[in-house]
Amino acid sequence: MTTLLTLQDLSAEQIRVRAESLGEPTWLAERRVQAWEFFAQASPPEWRRTDLSGLDAAGLAPTDDIAVQVEWDAQLAAQGVVVQPLRQALVSHEALIKSYLDTA
Repeated sequence: MTTLLTLQDLSAEQIRVRAESLGEPTWLAERRVQAWEFFAQASPPEWRRTDLSGLDAAGLAPTDDIAVQVEWDAQLAAQGVVVQPLRQALVSHEALIKSYLDTA
């Protein structure tokens, strides 16, 4: 069982080490580090209609046990659409992930 750190305790180096321990390619680990550094330096968003003043962001921690169920459409598969968890897609479609990740 992996113990996950809270946002307050997380660092770019820890993100890099975790990505490498999961066997992620170097380019993805670097993107994760860059995203973390941007997030860590950014100001919190302003919410107009939601009061987040009671939220303790220091106590938030990511989770690894997210289950996603996808209803698959055979027509999409025929068009080349791939729906897989990122870890699986990195093995079977790394070039696609690398070319399209962060392009939206």
